[in-house]
Amino acid sequence: MVVLLAGTMVMPVAATTQMEESVTLVQTGNDLLVQGRYGDALIAFDSAIEKDPYSSLAWNGRGMALLKMGAVKGAPEAFKKAVEIDPYYVTAWDNLGDSYTYLGSCNDAIDAYDRAIAINPNDLYAMVHKGMCLQELGKPDEAMQLYGDVVRLADYEVRKHPNDARYDARIWANKGDALYRLGRYQEAMDAYSVALQINPKMEQALSGRKAVETVFKVPSQTPGGVPPPLESLTPTPSPTPSAPVSCLPVCGALGILLLIYCRRTGKYR
Repeated sequence: MVVLLAGTMVMPVAATTQMEESVTLVQTGNDLLVQGRYGDALIAFDSAIEKDPYSSLAWNGRGMALLKMGAVKGAPEAFKKAVEIDPYYVTAWDNLGDSYTYLGSCNDAIDAYDRAIAINPNDLYAMVHKGMCLQELGKPDEAMQLYGDVVRLADYEVRKHPNDARYDARIWANKGDALYRLGRYQEAMDAYSVALQINPKMEQALSGRKAVETVFKVPSQTPGGVPPPLESLTPTPSPTPSAPVSCLPVCGALGILLLIYCRRTGKYR
């Protein structure tokens, strides 16, 4: 005989255990992503979903594994499932935007980034990548304004929370990306350098610094030694998201850049 106290809710032990197992499997999947074992990661996330179909983390992880495996077409559905379960999951909205970008659907990508920004107005990553999409859609003025907003927001965060900024490489890397696309190369280099002081292995900052160094080699070919404008730069043989994208002919090419970035950085949360 089971006696329940008034106002007490008892969850089935089996259900609780399955949820706990799902959480463990998600962590395992995340670890496998970092190790580059994408197929094994996908299996772990799928197992987590079997244990708990309402785990937004598991669905987001599944999308990331698919992207890293090159199965781009299946990724948006996984990310959409994640945000259906948790509409305030900012990172899943960012990843949904990235997945649409890979597929060449810049308008859909912008919609996803806008949802992320609506939830977190300081989502500098979403702002930068929305700007990249705007450039691809032939709206450079809007893109440049957005990059300027990123720089101002980053500076504001540094002034408002200086102690936090000392340990948050993302602020500096995103600021560097925005400055780079604005053509402010030395400032971009300075921002990437701060990011790397915080996290010497941060791929976003490393690739950004490499892109700036490439630009600094170009002036010898230009009158007066002045770096060429951002729009005239040509993608390098191994493009990264820190390289300018306005020179790319179609949005699908932007997706390739972001996919390489995703594979290098293991962007997921």
